[in-house]
Amino acid sequence: HFLDEKRTLNNFLKKHIELASTNDLQLFFLDPFDKLCNNIKCIQVNNGKMIYSDATHLSIFGSKYLINEYELDLLEILKN
Repeated sequence: HFLDEKRTLNNFLKKHIELASTNDLQLFFLDPFDKLCNNIKCIQVNNGKMIYSDATHLSIFGSKYLINEYELDLLEILKN
């Protein structure tokens, strides 16, 4: 299943980015699935606008949507 494969890849990336992170080099992985998906499916449309431009790439609207969803997390990262 496509969604399961992408979640597996993102979990792999998240784990290894955390392992590579040090006090001198902090790395962060913001998983888009955390904001766009539940256990069954990912949102495709919000307010009548497409989140994705194709099967795997966010549209401009989708990118802005995701940035807004992660705004507080991004601000917290930048503060540190």
